[in-house]
Amino acid sequence: HRTVSIIGNLLQPVAEEKMHPKSGKLWKLFILFHFHKTVCQMHEDYIRPQENGSHFDCDYVELSGRQYGLMVTGEKRFSFNVSKYTQEELERKNHNFELEPIDSTVLCLDYALNGIGSNSCGPKVIEKYRFLETRFCFSFKFIPFVKETIG
Repeated sequence: HRTVSIIGNLLQPVAEEKMHPKSGKLWKLFILFHFHKTVCQMHEDYIRPQENGSHFDCDYVELSGRQYGLMVTGEKRFSFNVSKYTQEELERKNHNFELEPIDSTVLCLDYALNGIGSNSCGPKVIEKYRFLETRFCFSFKFIPFVKETIG
C-alpha cells in the first residue's frame, strides 16, 4: 500500500482569522496535526471526475511504499494532492466508472490555489480570493529515502 503522511494545521470551521482559498470558508488554526492515509483514501469519488483531495497549509508531505519513500518540503507552507489518476485521465473521462488508475502515484504540488468559482455555473471568484500573481518564486526540497528493515 502506498501511504501519505502530512504535517500542517488542523482546521476547524469558526468565524475568525483564516480564509480557505478554495471555499472562502473561515477557518481558525487550531492545532498542529500529523496524519496517515493511503493514496486510495485520498481520492473523492465524484460521479464526474475532477481534481480533488487538495490539502493546504502543509509543512511537508511524505509518500511511501513498502521499501522506498519521498518527502517534500517547501520554503513556505504549500498545497498538494495525490492520486492514482493523472490529471489528464480525470479531464478525459466523463464518469467515475471509466477511470483507469496508473501503477504510480501522482503528486501535485501547488504554491497557491485560486478560490472556488469559475463563472461557469455561478458567480466569478471574488477578487480578494483570486490568484493574480504573474511572477513568484517558490522552491520545494525533494528528499528520497529507503525504509529501514528490522531483522
